[in-house]
Amino acid sequence: MASLSSSMGMTKEAEEYYCDALQINQQFYSEEHPIFMNNQMLLATLWGALGRHRESLPILGKNYALQLKFRNGTYPDIISGQGNLGLTYYYNGQLYQSEKIMLDLLPKIK
Repeated sequence: MASLSSSMGMTKEAEEYYCDALQINQQFYSEEHPIFMNNQMLLATLWGALGRHRESLPILGKNYALQLKFRNGTYPDIISGQGNLGLTYYYNGQLYQSEKIMLDLLPKIK
């Protein structure tokens, strides 16, 4: 329901569904479980689309660190996650952190 609500522009409802899903998932999965991580990323993506980058940054940073921990550094979703994290730092005015992440990303996408 959250993804459908989001695609229909019903962002308030989508956020509520994502938050509900996270509360339910927390009962069954650790924060390192892919299902939990995916739901967090969906919520962070929604917040980013709404311009709420400060709220999405902690989730993006944590999920990126977990992806690095469990997969090698060139796996496609790690590259995507790294780009999302770099852009979110940029949108938050944290240009040094953004530049550092993006410069590390460039050789991986060439």
